[in-house]
Amino acid sequence: MTRTQPPHKGGAAELRPVSPHLQIYRWQWTMALSIIHRLTGLYISVGIVFLCTKIIVLGFGDANDFAMFTQFNSLKAFLVLKAFFIWCLIYHMLNGVRHLFWDTGRGLGLKAAALSGYTSALFSLLLAVLYWCYWL
Repeated sequence: MTRTQPPHKGGAAELRPVSPHLQIYRWQWTMALSIIHRLTGLYISVGIVFLCTKIIVLGFGDANDFAMFTQFNSLKAFLVLKAFFIWCLIYHMLNGVRHLFWDTGRGLGLKAAALSGYTSALFSLLLAVLYWCYWL
């Protein structure tokens, strides 16, 4: 124990360990999936705000606004953002179903959690590719 906390007000300094931080944890697949789940939720929130703004502008705007959004939709970068948004929706949904199973007490073991993580990640990619090929 080389690092200690400051002494208490009442007196002598005690050697107390500092709380562990991320550098001592071994990186795990379930940890990565949890972080990805949070990031996809954030991206979905931003995408929904953009989608609502687009609907409002198109609903209350004029022909120039419609032309601007049509031009914006035809950009390759926007197509990539839409495709990533679709993957985020699918992944977040599948991972949410995984969490619903956990809420019932199923699949909480290490092997089951890892397997369900691999499954949700794989199926999210497959479903996103199917969507991109047929509907985007």
